[in-house]
Amino acid sequence: MPDLVHRTWIYCRDIDNNYRGLVEGRNGCFDRYGLTPESHFIASTGIEGCTELPGRLLHMDSLGIVGLEPGQVRYMEAPDYLSPTHVYRVAFERGVRIVYGDRSHYFLSGTASIDAEGNIVHPGDVVGQTARTLENMSVLMERSGGCLSDLKQAVVYLRDWADRETVRNRLMDSPLAAVPHVMLKAPVCRPGWLVEIDGIAVNGAGEPAFAPL
Repeated sequence: MPDLVHRTWIYCRDIDNNYRGLVEGRNGCFDRYGLTPESHFIASTGIEGCTELPGRLLHMDSLGIVGLEPGQVRYMEAPDYLSPTHVYRVAFERGVRIVYGDRSHYFLSGTASIDAEGNIVHPGDVVGQTARTLENMSVLMERSGGCLSDLKQAVVYLRDWADRETVRNRLMDSPLAAVPHVMLKAPVCRPGWLVEIDGIAVNGAGEPAFAPL
């Protein structure tokens, strides 16, 4: 699994009560596979979500790519802006870049308004949290050879659906205005986080040492 799976999307019913169990299960799984902060984990979004069966508490989608060479998978970091997740005992990567000979694909994990110590920035202020989330995403992209305008799609998760127009207006003043995106009512893993965004980006930052896609 560590060599094949590069991105997961985990949907948890009643995340305020069940997220800790999700984290413990994921951490235990990664322990069994020998994944550590030094070896890196897997990029992920963990968010409120339901399946068609009321008794099912969890659903996961994943992306796996076969046949990648060493060096094609690179983990996205900006520790002076947003902390590594293991700082607050959660195991996932902020994002992953897959480098091909003719392009790079970027898979940004669910990103929120967080600082380098793992604290919520702008508590109670959805406009401020949206701005900081976009800043964090932008820095992650820039540190990995891209920019926010390279995004090809994004998903915006809102804890309170009443915030949708406020957040939409803020996004219209950002590079996401030109990016296809959808807004969902889906509470984030911490009650104090009001908005979270993930996305997929593509640009021409390839390396000739690798085969083109």
